[in-house]
Amino acid sequence: MQPQELKKSMIVLASAVGPFTSWLSEKLWTQALQQACWDCQDLLCLARTFSPPRLEAAIARLMYYGIKDLASLRFVLEQDLDQVARRVDADLDGQLHLPLENPRL
Repeated sequence: MQPQELKKSMIVLASAVGPFTSWLSEKLWTQALQQACWDCQDLLCLARTFSPPRLEAAIARLMYYGIKDLASLRFVLEQDLDQVARRVDADLDGQLHLPLENPRL
């Protein structure tokens, strides 16, 4: 379902509850759209601050780990983690995932 169709169907469901619920539903959709615009502007500012190739590398790194927030993206860029070779046995912080052995008593 497309976002506009989803919005309409949610507002129709909200209006079935009552006019105030419908009003709040509309406001929530507007707030979400405004927040998305601000987030996109922040993203484009990162391209100017760090360069488009670095931004792309940082996003690719976050995608690999399934992370999708701007705070993590900014952290990767500020710590130059986009320029560090990725190891398959390390997480985003560089901590190695070594198998733990049972200590012998």
